[in-house]
Amino acid sequence: MLGLGNSISASQFVDGGASFTDPTSLSGLQIWLKNDTGITTAASATATDGDLVYGWADASGNENDASASSQRFEFDAASGGIYSDPGLGNSILNVPQLTLGDFSIFMRVQFSSISSGATDMFVLDQDNSVNFFRIQNTTQIKAKLNTASATTWTTSTISTGTYYTLHATRTSDQTSVYINGVLQDSAKTTSTNNLLVDRIGSIFNGIIKNFVVYNRALTTAERGDVDTFMAGI
Repeated sequence: MLGLGNSISASQFVDGGASFTDPTSLSGLQIWLKNDTGITTAASATATDGDLVYGWADASGNENDASASSQRFEFDAASGGIYSDPGLGNSILNVPQLTLGDFSIFMRVQFSSISSGATDMFVLDQDNSVNFFRIQNTTQIKAKLNTASATTWTTSTISTGTYYTLHATRTSDQTSVYINGVLQDSAKTTSTNNLLVDRIGSIFNGIIKNFVVYNRALTTAERGDVDTFMAGI
């Protein structure tokens, strides 16, 4: 589970001649849960290694702060992320309701174990079970975008003990998923209904290091900038 972040200079990120320094460089940013930043305890103190996590401040400037009502995440100082153990129950971060048409969602994550049978959630809506992205098993990602019909992507094998950048994006009715910047399967035709998200995590065993959401589909160059940024954390 251990991992140390690497610093990367702004000059490494260039999109069409415009300098990219971090996720705030791009328009449409809705929420950024930033590695080793704004992660707090019940007393609103900065979390130290092993502390139960009650909050994670949004670094986007939109005040979409996350809260952990179940307190089953622990701060992992080595990675600067939050660690979840499903043996303690569902590990959920609550966020203000996000209503997303076109979108780009990124998560930097490492799994300690991967379930088989639809339990490793990525994002979801607590009031409406037809909104989610989840790791279905080691070779599938599944989603419902405010519809009863599910879409499944076959992926390269997702292993334990390795950090991945998961990315889901939609433009109109075309939805794609990427792992470490690589398109998985193909773009799939999905619902154009708004995706509702107010939770991150759920039944999950591993570390979340970074979480970023935009309310639009990024360009190929922009997506590359964010992927490179995430990989350097």
